[in-house]
Amino acid sequence: MAFSGGLGQIWVQSRPIVREFLWPTVFCLVGLFAPVLLGEAVFEVLRSAAEDLDGALWRMLFAGFTYCILGFATSQLLHSTADAIKSQSGKTLTTNAAQSGSFTVWIDLVIAIASALPLVGIVLAISSATASLELRGYGNPVDALIALERYALCLAAALAAGIFFLSRSRRAKHPLEIAIPAVVAVLSIYFFIPRAQFPSFVSAISVFATWLACIAAISVYLRHLRRKSGVPVFSLLVVCGVVFTLFGCNRNHEIRGVGNGPVASHPLADGAFLEWLSNRPDLDAYSDRPYPVFVVTAEGGGLYAAYFTAAVLATLQDTCPRFGSHTFAISGVSGGSLGAAVYASLASEATAPFGECNFDPGRQGVLRERATKILGQEILTPLMAGTLFYDFFSSVLPFSIPALDRSRVLDEAIEHLWSGQPSEGLLSLPMHKAWRPDGMAPALILNTYDMTGYGPVSVSPFRLNVGVITDFYEAATDYSHKNTEPTYPSDIRVSTAVGLSARFPIVTPEGTYTRSVVYTKPGSPPGPPKRENQIERKEVLRFVDGGYFDNNGAGAIYSLLTSLRQARGRQSCPAGIRSTVGAPCLAKPFQIYTIQINGPDTTTQSNIYGSLATVIAGITSIRGSWKQNMNDILINEIGDSWGNLPCGLPRAPIFLDTTTFRAFEPNQGMLDLPLSWQLSPTTDRMLESLLPHAGLCGTPRKSGNNSNDCAPWDVRWALESQDTTAQCPIR
Repeated sequence: MAFSGGLGQIWVQSRPIVREFLWPTVFCLVGLFAPVLLGEAVFEVLRSAAEDLDGALWRMLFAGFTYCILGFATSQLLHSTADAIKSQSGKTLTTNAAQSGSFTVWIDLVIAIASALPLVGIVLAISSATASLELRGYGNPVDALIALERYALCLAAALAAGIFFLSRSRRAKHPLEIAIPAVVAVLSIYFFIPRAQFPSFVSAISVFATWLACIAAISVYLRHLRRKSGVPVFSLLVVCGVVFTLFGCNRNHEIRGVGNGPVASHPLADGAFLEWLSNRPDLDAYSDRPYPVFVVTAEGGGLYAAYFTAAVLATLQDTCPRFGSHTFAISGVSGGSLGAAVYASLASEATAPFGECNFDPGRQGVLRERATKILGQEILTPLMAGTLFYDFFSSVLPFSIPALDRSRVLDEAIEHLWSGQPSEGLLSLPMHKAWRPDGMAPALILNTYDMTGYGPVSVSPFRLNVGVITDFYEAATDYSHKNTEPTYPSDIRVSTAVGLSARFPIVTPEGTYTRSVVYTKPGSPPGPPKRENQIERKEVLRFVDGGYFDNNGAGAIYSLLTSLRQARGRQSCPAGIRSTVGAPCLAKPFQIYTIQINGPDTTTQSNIYGSLATVIAGITSIRGSWKQNMNDILINEIGDSWGNLPCGLPRAPIFLDTTTFRAFEPNQGMLDLPLSWQLSPTTDRMLESLLPHAGLCGTPRKSGNNSNDCAPWDVRWALESQDTTAQCPIR
């Protein structure tokens, strides 16, 4: 009894200390371990920073400055906590003056070291990034990472020393005069600089450091207010944030529309295709055979998938200029959607689209160079700033502020990628203006997923009227008592549709759309429903990343090809008459070729067990099965109706050839890429090595050659020769 009573007494005496130090301890641990626990996504940011030290030294200096501000703010939080414990009524930490002075020195030293922990976390992350690299032939950023690691270590030591000596000075036990004004000054940068231009001014590392500094500074004043008033303000704010978010009081993720009126025209896919076919300027060049038409699927995978998709398609067009004008549609998911949109913007500018294929290895790839330059930029920094500053702090408000939606920040960052280009591009245009039947740009079919019941949904300038994919504009159609006829929603920008396709959980929020639906009351008499027997309700559609279910866009291509099979049976157009949506006709027989741009293969094996892990593994498994099933359908079912290609041994009947993005194999010195929106120069070089290489076509494969080398040869075969005796190059 005496022992348990003693433990109880110790707990009663130590409880205030534990309570005061719990949050500062958690805060310091987050700063220390977050860079390491986030893994490859952070390593990619660090590799990019290390390899760009010379080109953006001032950005690294600013990052170091923000970490110093974070250190000062952390020391203020810890000092205020220690002071609060010292001032507990009837409690002192020491009784002897000499002992008190010695104890205070140790407190100041511990606080100084703890304040430098976020920089130590960066050092640990750099060490992990260095250890994970096995790069052969792609340039080696290890030396740059080691240099960055040394800089961070020196800065951590200098920061700890500065905080310690400042704490020992007479003027201030904790640097209030430095931390708070500096935090406010740095924070103002994120609200006065245009959001889409963040990468030009700051880095993702700076954003994270500033956010932690803000949390530390706010925590000091909230805890001070709690001690003065006795009200647990910090806990109340956390509870309010959770409650307001769960009940949707501050939901600000409504999909941004263009204009106030509904979409003017949203034709069926077969009618849109027939009009597009009638407007091809080189129809007469294929008088002796069907007109070749390409459709493309582009798999998701963050910025690296966008980079690879745009670069592959641009390379094919650089080699065969006709390729762009013969590409009817690209079905993209997530990063593949962004790459498809960038390529479509480049293709829309084609001035000489009918030249012959040129396999000269020394030829300059103009479109490929522009594509890689555009997607060599990063959009991670504005997305992080929108997440950590706008959305995070607005979560405690009981109302929504649409301007603070981080998904809008992503849309703006996507549009900003095109800045500096000679034209306006398509990224900021409405979907229905970004594609014209008489234009050179392919139509974009950007895939998302509705979690309220529709399942896979596509955003495109026409309706995929057959198959398993729901049309976005159909799903968002308004049925209300105000209008006797259903009303289409307003159009959305290409950038918004790309962002909607890439709404990966946590990083980007779901996109919502509210519509009205009229239901007939149960038990109503038969016949046309009367107004008094109807109920009008508001429904909120919730759209997330298309990769939740179909990460390669094959489902949309299946629906499209089924529609085009119907178009194939239309009557021929009379001489001099072009097909229109209102009066469709077949201008010329056509042949479909499908190109797939895939992401790396993934497995569902995991060493983590439990209910949540099982659910995640189940979703991944379903997605993989769906992908395989759709590929089988494309090859076997739809392909049989188009006829076989005479080129080579067993190949998919409707497939041109699979342009596959290979997974990086560790035993080949390649790096597993994270789902990130920033690429390092090393990753750029890796992706460049995997792009199609026309100079290798027709040569025997050597060990290490990838399967993309001869994709340009296949494009030329489809566009120009179609010699039935031709054989495919050795693969």
